[in-house]
Amino acid sequence: MYVVAQRVLSPGGRSGVNAFLFFHGDVDIPGVSWNDPDVDIIANAHPGTLALQRVEQPSGGNVVVSYLDIVAPDAVGFEQLGRALLEIPDPSSNAASWSRGVVAIRFVTQSSDNHASEFGELRRRALLILLIPDKASAAVQEQPLTLLAQDVTGVGMVYRLDSESAARLSEHNRSFVTASIHIAYEDMDAIKRAWGEKEYHAQIMLALTGSSLDALRGAGKYEIKHVPTALVPSMVAASRDIPGQIDGDWLAPQSPTSHERAGWPTGALLLSKDGAQALDLVFVESAWFPMSEAALYTYPHSTGLLGGESWRFVARGSNETFEIAIGASLTREEVTARYGREAGARSSPDDKTVQLLLNRLPSS
Repeated sequence: MYVVAQRVLSPGGRSGVNAFLFFHGDVDIPGVSWNDPDVDIIANAHPGTLALQRVEQPSGGNVVVSYLDIVAPDAVGFEQLGRALLEIPDPSSNAASWSRGVVAIRFVTQSSDNHASEFGELRRRALLILLIPDKASAAVQEQPLTLLAQDVTGVGMVYRLDSESAARLSEHNRSFVTASIHIAYEDMDAIKRAWGEKEYHAQIMLALTGSSLDALRGAGKYEIKHVPTALVPSMVAASRDIPGQIDGDWLAPQSPTSHERAGWPTGALLLSKDGAQALDLVFVESAWFPMSEAALYTYPHSTGLLGGESWRFVARGSNETFEIAIGASLTREEVTARYGREAGARSSPDDKTVQLLLNRLPSS
């Protein structure tokens, strides 16, 4: 496991601390013993699989001005790693390293006069990644906080507080800094195992606000809203997939068809009985949902199709390829009649559901 907190400076002079969590699993790393891990090798050459990001300053030309690296075996767990980090004394210089059993820590800052303060700031952000509450933010105001969950193509799920909640926390606690949490779809199961399936959203709130779980678990302490697909309580998914769906990948007009694709599928289709039409399925937080007309401009392939571009869909496993066009949209009742009860239950009751026209291409 590798946790890093970095203070970055944007080209425009904006400062923020971004924190990242990586897992290593059972991978053997040349030159590294997990009984005495080498921070330099892990941080510079083998960081592991990125599972989570806590972002205060979005990427784009940033310069790293200080950082805190923490390395330990995955089996150590968040609680023990956080305890080891809390036991570290303030550094006496702008570069220091420590070892606590199987936990190795390194701190470096360009500043020569406020290194202790900077170490404290970086440690606080790293502890939030490890879900250790910030004592200064242990209380939540009586009004509920709103957690926004947004599907972002190429990133996964992005979580953030709405502007009103963030403003109230800033007024309540001067140390609060607005941030967002990024979790890739393929890493979501690993994060839920580490955090606890039932505590997932509460842990997201802890990482964003620093408030304790006891404060967040109370009735009405926070609510979850999904954007931009605007999922509503009547859109319920009991499982990740819709029975019969085909996972695959969207290919832009000039993209070559690849027979070997790895990682999370970029799309899925639910075919009609005659195979001439399909629902366009999009992944939102933990399950696949039929795309509604409200989300047509959210995804590159649907935006391109609306603009007259020729997009293809390649099925995983069979490499069956379809040329796609946008067809007539369906009401929720029509979705149920043509694609089944489960598809209907996951369709928007307010906006019509997008239907695609399929043209199977000959096998190459």
